[in-house]
Amino acid sequence: MPGSINVVKMHSLRNTILVIPPHEKMTWSSETIRAISDVQTGIGADQVMVCQNLSEKTPSPLKTSIWNRDGSMALACGNGMRCVLAYLSTGVGEIVTLYGPVGPVQGWKMPDHTIAIAQGSVTIGLDSSKQKSVLSPATPASDLPETRFWISSLQRTVVGIPAYIGNAHAIVLGPVPQGLSESWLAHNGDFPDGINVSFVWPKLDRTPANFSEHTRTDWLGDTFFVKTWERGVGLTQGCGSASCAIAEVLFTLQTMIQPDQKPSYTLMMPGGPVRLWRDGLNWVHCATVEIIAHCDWYPDQG
Repeated sequence: MPGSINVVKMHSLRNTILVIPPHEKMTWSSETIRAISDVQTGIGADQVMVCQNLSEKTPSPLKTSIWNRDGSMALACGNGMRCVLAYLSTGVGEIVTLYGPVGPVQGWKMPDHTIAIAQGSVTIGLDSSKQKSVLSPATPASDLPETRFWISSLQRTVVGIPAYIGNAHAIVLGPVPQGLSESWLAHNGDFPDGINVSFVWPKLDRTPANFSEHTRTDWLGDTFFVKTWERGVGLTQGCGSASCAIAEVLFTLQTMIQPDQKPSYTLMMPGGPVRLWRDGLNWVHCATVEIIAHCDWYPDQG
């Protein structure tokens, strides 16, 4: 085991990311990921991006393994990829291809020095054999598949729209239910294993007394509020793959209500705004990145 590991600590949308450079050779496990992610005894992180060179060429394309702070592995992390691209210090407009667990992802630096990531296309529905079209009072359109999960603390069922973009997501149309605390979201066992759950609601000039007072046209805007429960993390400050899943659901709903909608949104996440637009079938999300520190971590010291 090496004496120390060089780590770059960053954040995007206040989602804390550790980038492990490709020259650091170490075998990572759930145990070491939990140790380095611990905010008290490690460096502290939501996700850890372990980078490897795909070949011996210089420069070589990077392949990344994505770990959640609880030691589980993820298939996609938009904010993590954004931080890796920032670590590479590319020029404005220079397109870089990064290789994640489910394939290549492209990113580039915008003129305002935010980082754009072309995350890919979103599939609505997790299992075509189980998709349903059930009209729900909380759903402005009745033609989308649903997934239902029981929230024991509220003694009620919540309806979400399933979407897949590397990670599996359920998009709930409406704010976090009244009586459901953020601490519960961060430490709950009611959501199905392996799924990220996002609550999304429109930014309006008026404030409906409750979600049932939203009208269909309320969903035709371009700015929405979001809170996401992320598997392996809890209530997160920001989630790139969730933002893409949300954008695809919103665009699908909007075209059902009124055709010829522009696929462009701003999502207000707890960690800040993320801008999204669709390029063909692929969603691009754009946000800021900040380098917090360059750190040395000693694995043998915990």
